[in-house]
Amino acid sequence: MKGEVQMAEEAFDKETGEVLSSRAADGSRRAPPSATLADTIRLLNDGQFDLDASAELRELVAKIADHADNAKGVAKGSLTIKLDIKMMNGAHVVTPNIKVTAPTPDQPGTLLFADNDGRLSRDRPDQGVFFGTRMVSDNTDRATRTV
Repeated sequence: MKGEVQMAEEAFDKETGEVLSSRAADGSRRAPPSATLADTIRLLNDGQFDLDASAELRELVAKIADHADNAKGVAKGSLTIKLDIKMMNGAHVVTPNIKVTAPTPDQPGTLLFADNDGRLSRDRPDQGVFFGTRMVSDNTDRATRTV
């Protein structure tokens, strides 16, 4: 008949009756099993995980580039893909997760010294102190000077 798909003679296992074909029921080619991690990632959530992870990677790369522009050309971040795999009723359930760590602005460090008890101080415990602590006054009401 016109428009009808011709099915090739199917091979099958004589003991189990399992169809041993590379064709799907509609006559189209079946997808082969994944041979690489990239193949497996493309299978997850019908390809949506691959698209989401790719979008996250592009965003991370843009954030790293922006941060590097403001941090003397150096910045780093990370994208971690975690696959939780669980066996359930003879099938593997693969649940993907993405964790993105974008660069953060560098915070200035503070030089501190530890005493014998592990307490931190601005002063070296083995040296004397020239200047004691002082109060910083609130100068918000004071007029700005021009020099």
